[in-house]
Amino acid sequence: MKRKIVELKNFGKTFGEKTVIDNINLDVYEGEFLTLLGSSGCGKTTILRSISGLDSPSTGTVIIDGKDVTNLEPMQREVNTLFQNYALFPLMTVEDNIEFGLKMKKVPKEERQKKVKEMLKLVNLEGYENRKPKELSGGEQQRVSIARGLINRPKVLLLDEPLSALDLKLRKKMQVELKLLQKKLGITFIYVTHNQDEALTMSDRIALLHNGKIEQIDTPVNIYEHPKTVYVADFIGESNMFDGEIIGINGIYASVKLALDEEENIKVINNNFNIGDKVKVIVRPENFKILKADEKTNSIEVKIKEYIYDGSITNIIAKGKNNQEIKITVPRNKTIVAKGTITYIHWNINDSIVLGETNV
Repeated sequence: MKRKIVELKNFGKTFGEKTVIDNINLDVYEGEFLTLLGSSGCGKTTILRSISGLDSPSTGTVIIDGKDVTNLEPMQREVNTLFQNYALFPLMTVEDNIEFGLKMKKVPKEERQKKVKEMLKLVNLEGYENRKPKELSGGEQQRVSIARGLINRPKVLLLDEPLSALDLKLRKKMQVELKLLQKKLGITFIYVTHNQDEALTMSDRIALLHNGKIEQIDTPVNIYEHPKTVYVADFIGESNMFDGEIIGINGIYASVKLALDEEENIKVINNNFNIGDKVKVIVRPENFKILKADEKTNSIEVKIKEYIYDGSITNIIAKGKNNQEIKITVPRNKTIVAKGTITYIHWNINDSIVLGETNV
């Protein structure tokens, strides 16, 4: 098992009477890219600031590489932080900005210059040494910030929504570059974002926060395909949620009557359900197939209301018999059913996510 590089034990943070983080435990492993994901106010930046030493927990301890650093100053911790505004010194050159941390540590000039040169090559900024931040694009400024954060080879790099100021195309490019850079250097990254696409694209694991608690911590694949709560399923990606009731059990399968269409019963995997249990049946839009007729198990009648072209895919909005809106995603070259058509949609049994009341 990999070595724990950051540990939060019984960590809590309050501001006055408001509890922001409620007694969580979190382990981050050496060389891992962990993302703290959640909506504004969920506490993710509070956790980051407490790891960096810019803030202190109200309860619990912060451990970095086996050492309790809860009461140590930021300079006494082997971490660096990248902020969303880059925090570059405007009057310094690129070279001076990158080597600033080495100067503070009184590293000899020859060694500083060697390391700066290595960093410039690493972030593809060779030849930019004498430029000022105002002469750089947003992506180039971000690369300078990354180089400055990495040049001391910290045990942990903390990133507080560092790509939020970039346009979509550049943000996508930087996501890939950051991930490749992290794997190349083997440095532990703890990344804060509210953007689910960033989290799914870049992370080894995602810790999804909600109301001061970790709702689920898992790989991107498991977070998306096997959410443990309705909140996780709803937060990550698009979801269609149907209320239902277990009306039959047959070995590994269970039958569900959907409130959406009480004339049709669907089949799901039996996850220790009992007859009468209220459940949420969740289906991702891309898992639906449009049928000409009710030909298969797990098909329901819908009316096509609208479709929205989105490049490689087409998003279809349909309505169920009870007028519940249903989202369907199909490839762009798929034949589109005309608006106003009454048709059927089908999904495979294994594509249903079924959660009981205790997972709401």
